[in-house]
This record gives sequence, structure tokens and C-alpha cells, in this order.
Amino acid sequence: PLRPGIERPGNSGLSSALELIKKVKLVQTDDVSWADLIAIAGAAAIKKCGGPEILVGFGRKDGQKECPEGELPAPDMDIFELKQLFVSYGLTPKDLVVLSGAHTLGRFSAAKGKKKSWTENPGTFDNSYYKTLLGIEQGKVLPSEVLPSDTVLLQDEELRRLVEK
Repeated sequence: PLRPGIERPGNSGLSSALELIKKVKLVQTDDVSWADLIAIAGAAAIKKCGGPEILVGFGRKDGQKECPEGELPAPDMDIFELKQLFVSYGLTPKDLVVLSGAHTLGRFSAAKGKKKSWTENPGTFDNSYYKTLLGIEQGKVLPSEVLPSDTVLLQDEELRRLVEK
């Protein structure tokens, strides 16, 4: 059920994590949904990287159809598009900045398929993503070192205040 979505470019690198979750799913069968297992794995990963403990409840239902394209922010979205997408999910500008902070973990596909980290320590849960963004204006970081959708957080007064916090 996850194959079409996992093959999208924005999800590259997640297949190895799903293979681990798949082993648990084979044992748990219908007792626990894929959605619950993914939420639990995400919480465990954040904790392992030094982040807070996240309590995860059970009871999510797995979707029966593929999630359509455009459900997640695209790397080239402008600030208006990003805010509009988040509002359509009932999320606030603060939620946009906080969820963007997840970029402190992991990597993204840069030019020519090269994997690039947003931060120096992509396995550590901290506020270095925001420091990286602010480093652009200080000349410490090149704009090409992050996604265009990251840099727009500094172009909006409300979001910028949250990044600086």
C-alpha cells in the first residue's frame, strides 16, 4: 500500500526505514496499522537523535488509496503557497516554522542527485536548521545549501520572527 508514495523523489531514503517497520507489521498483522507503526517509528527516531519523548497513541486507520501529489510542500514553493497549504490543513504559521525545523534531521536531494544535509549534524535533533537559515544573511551559508522553500521563511516578517526565536 505504500509503494507508490515511497517512490516519489521527496520520500527518497525512507524505503530502508519502511523495511524495518515492515518486519514489525508482519508480526503484528492487523493489530496495529501502518500509520501507527510509522508514527511510533518517527517518535522513536526523534528520541534517539536527542529530541523530546513523544507519546504516540494508537488507533489510526490506514488509508485505502494513494495520497495525491501536492500534499506535502514542494521545495520550490513561495511563501504564499506554503502558508496556503498549511492553512488548508488547519495549521498555523507557527506550525509551518516548527515543522520546517524537522529539516534539522536528515538530508535532501541537491543538484545532480547528490544528497545534502541542512545541518552539520543531520542525526542530531536541535535548532541548527534555524541557525543555518539565519547564516545565509550573515554570509556563513550559501542559499544553494538549502531549499528555496526554506529561504522564504526569512522573507516573511511573521515567520522570520519565529525562526529567530
